[in-house]
Amino acid sequence: MAIEKHLNLLPVSNGLFNIPRLGLDDDVNNILKTNIRDHQLRVSKLSAILAIEAGYTQKRVEEIRYAATIHDIGKLSMQEQTETNESFDNYQQRTIQMHTVIGAQMLLSILINQSMQKIAYDVILHHHQRWDGSGYPNLVSNGKMVYPLSTDPSFYEIFSPVKGKLIPTEALLVGMADRYDALRSKRPYKPELSHLEAYDTMNLDNCTNKTGEQYYGPELWHLFTRKHKILEVAYIEINKKLKNRS
Repeated sequence: MAIEKHLNLLPVSNGLFNIPRLGLDDDVNNILKTNIRDHQLRVSKLSAILAIEAGYTQKRVEEIRYAATIHDIGKLSMQEQTETNESFDNYQQRTIQMHTVIGAQMLLSILINQSMQKIAYDVILHHHQRWDGSGYPNLVSNGKMVYPLSTDPSFYEIFSPVKGKLIPTEALLVGMADRYDALRSKRPYKPELSHLEAYDTMNLDNCTNKTGEQYYGPELWHLFTRKHKILEVAYIEINKKLKNRS
């Protein structure tokens, strides 16, 4: 599929990608528009591209795109912590990881259609899960998923990791796009990587010695290895549009 068809998925209006209302009330919609970061916008586009290439229906692609746009909504409550240049101790890291739980709880107060809310909830809560169970948060008890009742990291210590097919595929897909964008982007604590450097890191993480297949499962990782060049072009084009916004 031509890259132009992918890039037309998200129109740019007044220099910003449009955020669909989809039943959001005015207050929440305004918060999303004013606080959204370039990262969320890029992840939403990259996720939509991957969803198209994976063969999802147009309706599901739009649901995934919307969910990816707000995947880090939980960080709105912890902007000072997430934007600092300082390194974190273990407890601070675990606290920041709670943005997934906070975001999922925030979503339940947003009035959107049921199908859209289910995908968005799964993506927000599970986009940091990994196929091999090395992600977060731990939410399995006696083989079943439990509801995230607390924003205290210690609450989840008694549960087992979420792994394999227990993880919603849409969440793994957005998580893959999220990590690719994070690697490509300059952060206070790291330089930006080239496409090839990001691909190599995702293929084999030298810090954990884990492969892309261990993180995202065989099917999604095979999709990434076949379509990563499309993401490279899309990433460049999206950044051009963001830099040119008024």
